[in-house]
Amino acid sequence: LQSREKNDEKLIEDYLDAIANGAKFPPGSVVFDPESGILYLVDGIHRAVAHDKAGKEGFTVTIRTGTEAEALLAASGSNATHGKKRSNKDKEHAVVQVLRHPVLCRYSNNFIAKEAKVSPQLVDKVREMLEKDPTNPIRASSSRLAQRNGKTYSVSAPKKDDGDGTGNTPEETPEAVIEKVVKRIIAGIEKTAKSLPEELQDAFAREMMRGLD
Repeated sequence: LQSREKNDEKLIEDYLDAIANGAKFPPGSVVFDPESGILYLVDGIHRAVAHDKAGKEGFTVTIRTGTEAEALLAASGSNATHGKKRSNKDKEHAVVQVLRHPVLCRYSNNFIAKEAKVSPQLVDKVREMLEKDPTNPIRASSSRLAQRNGKTYSVSAPKKDDGDGTGNTPEETPEAVIEKVVKRIIAGIEKTAKSLPEELQDAFAREMMRGLD
């Protein structure tokens, strides 16, 4: 699974020279899906290509079990702390791969950002771009997935604003917000008035309502 935008041919050539000089590389990382029988290389693409070009049978890797989705998620954050530094395009490509997955796309921006080791703002930007792309098979979902204490939950997706930059949805214009606030105040006045002696209730309510005029 290649999380980068593309292979770095210069890096592969450098690795080839290192292999020829007997260099030892740190192990790559593989996720084995026992259900499909597929091995996913999630970290070590350039090392694998270099060893293949050098005529080697392979190179050392660590193996753990997992699903295809887990492998893709692991690959998205590879090279964040080692190897060649990821470019901005590499990071964006990794997020695109995750958000094109039918299950992973339902996870929250914060969760994906943590796994891919990028900012939540980047995930949000890529998600919005993909949701507007008519060729993208994965459309916006009304629910998202979240993990707590090792369990996965379905939660409502956050609402987008109407594009006016205010953050208000069409149902939450400034006038609508003011109306909601006034209704809450009136409800509070009525509740307080009912707690007073009967002879004071009407006078209290009139005074409070006068303040809203």
